[in-house]
Amino acid sequence: ELCSLHSRYGREVAGLAIGVEVSGVLVVEDVVIGENLAESSDRFYLDPVAIVEAYRYAELMEGRDVVSLVHTHPEGAYPSYLDLEGMELWPLTWVIVDSESCTARAWLRRGGRLWEVPVRTV
Repeated sequence: ELCSLHSRYGREVAGLAIGVEVSGVLVVEDVVIGENLAESSDRFYLDPVAIVEAYRYAELMEGRDVVSLVHTHPEGAYPSYLDLEGMELWPLTWVIVDSESCTARAWLRRGGRLWEVPVRTV
């Protein structure tokens, strides 16, 4: 869905993933997609209303939480410079979806270190 939305709108698509962590692996059960309020097509600024909606939705799903920020990139599923800055401010796992191949990789940054995180979508 994220890839088709990126293709349709010609800009990054972003949302928050709802799920649970099991033995160090994020299990994503749903994604709440929000409006991208950024003026540039290669950036995202997730609508704050979508952020609140995602956390409310997670509360309704017992035992679930917002586990990740998800967004698309036009080429490659690697964090951009702006993503790295955002990861320091919002220390969730960030799932980046390459809109061309529709492949995803997850990243976590803590204390200036970046590492890849395994994610399983159900």
